[in-house]
Amino acid sequence: TGVSDPGAEVQIGQRWLLVGGITMTILGIGFFLKYAFEQNWVGPVGRVLLGWIFVQSGWRKLMDIPGFVATMPRRGLPEVMGYIAPPVEFIGGLFLLLGVATRYTALVMLLFIIIASFSSHRYWDFADATQRAQQHGQFWKNVSMMGGQVLLFVTGAGRWSVDWLLARRRG
Repeated sequence: TGVSDPGAEVQIGQRWLLVGGITMTILGIGFFLKYAFEQNWVGPVGRVLLGWIFVQSGWRKLMDIPGFVATMPRRGLPEVMGYIAPPVEFIGGLFLLLGVATRYTALVMLLFIIIASFSSHRYWDFADATQRAQQHGQFWKNVSMMGGQVLLFVTGAGRWSVDWLLARRRG
């Protein structure tokens, strides 16, 4: 009497539409990323985000240099590093954010991250599991930031940077 098979409706409604929706979403994201790379959006956005991390962290240290200096001995570093690190971090962050001398700044910040990682995030020195896990995460976060600095060194600042504006003016 014209009763349709509910199994087919369920199959179409629950499986095929779900798979189709996921496929369309993945394709949409893929096309957006392709467009973003072609328009050179990804590099400058990444550069600004990396720079911002250093600006805000450096600013906090600049606002309490004596407190930061006091932490140097337990990190195994001379106190003078406590006076050098905050301005390097803050100014380096500004340079990255604005795209000023990006390749040189990326090398300076790479060295900064290496020193910070091996002096402040030595997770292997912690017996407490919670502290070890926290420092493990901080250490490997820094390793990923090292990768970002290497990428900036290789690719340069990209569009929307002081370096790009100076190159256009010369060019």
